[in-house]
Amino acid sequence: MQEYLKKAIKTHPRKFIDSRELETQIFSLMGRFSWECAGDYDSFAYEVGKLVDAGVLKPVKTSGHNGRVPPLAAKYRLEKTNTANSPDIFSFQSAIDLSYFHSHPGDFFHYQEILKSIDRYLVENSGRPPEMWDTVNERSLALTGDEKFLLSSEGARLLSRVNVTLDDLHCYKVAEPFFYRQLTGNTGSAEVIYGLIIENKDTFETMSRLQERGYLRLSPPPDLIIYGEGNKITKSWLFLESIPWLCGKTVQLFYFGDLDPAGINIYCRLLSAVDKHLGGQGGTSVKVALRLEPAGSLYSLLLEQGITRALGEKITASDISNLNYACENFPPALREGIIKLWGADRMVPQEALSASRMVQIGEVEL
Repeated sequence: MQEYLKKAIKTHPRKFIDSRELETQIFSLMGRFSWECAGDYDSFAYEVGKLVDAGVLKPVKTSGHNGRVPPLAAKYRLEKTNTANSPDIFSFQSAIDLSYFHSHPGDFFHYQEILKSIDRYLVENSGRPPEMWDTVNERSLALTGDEKFLLSSEGARLLSRVNVTLDDLHCYKVAEPFFYRQLTGNTGSAEVIYGLIIENKDTFETMSRLQERGYLRLSPPPDLIIYGEGNKITKSWLFLESIPWLCGKTVQLFYFGDLDPAGINIYCRLLSAVDKHLGGQGGTSVKVALRLEPAGSLYSLLLEQGITRALGEKITASDISNLNYACENFPPALREGIIKLWGADRMVPQEALSASRMVQIGEVEL
């Protein structure tokens, strides 16, 4: 009968409820047979008394009594303003933090089933993490019925409010995969792995073929070349931690993109994401010690090609700031050349370093 009472109170549209009206509603919900088996009015009065003790219902003294034995108040006020007194709150057994919902009872009633699922999972798995963790979408489906909820802004906000992390739920985010070419057999004892991130598809193909066929010698020789796919790399870079032979090693990456503000900004966002993750703010353990810097020599060669096209947008102070931040180790002449290029409303696509041109160059020190 308690569950029927909770349902009736939760859906009641007004702040006051008549005890006779509530009795009639519960009788209707349960049906005569279930009502009598549950103990009819005596049981109803007992359960209402429990809700009064819990602070969910407050008798309106001026309303008198309902004239039944045992007596109930003729009217009750619904006290939904203090969720801490709700019987549902009392049933939580984990360390889940429900303090936010004390002053936001409407949110509690909206999320209570999800919160109960999270609480149940935390209790059942306390001190016993599974050997194989689920992905966050798998855990989200099991706990909420929606595989995308926990990673949504709404889901992330809910977890933050109850002070529960993905680690607490023994699940992890799956990084968006990127395309890469492994160029060497350096997967064993070597402590440092070298890689080159290429912004655009054609240049990724060109650099891969030149390396595979021995037409271009890069120093240090890259063990892998990654297709950054434009801005996608700022989110997909964590896929590095899914490559088994990289785990536990130091990975030195060089970034090479278009010589325009958009390309430099991609590098800045990537560098910021890496720094945040390695700084312990990513919410997951760090599996790869990553170092990242722009491929200065390739940018120098790109600037020297003389193949430019219109930039299309005026550079801003933010663009110059990002250039100085991203390329602080560039020679002053290179930075000045880039600023002059942009100031003339010009840019250089990385495709200016074509396959045939790179064969002529033959050797580049990253």
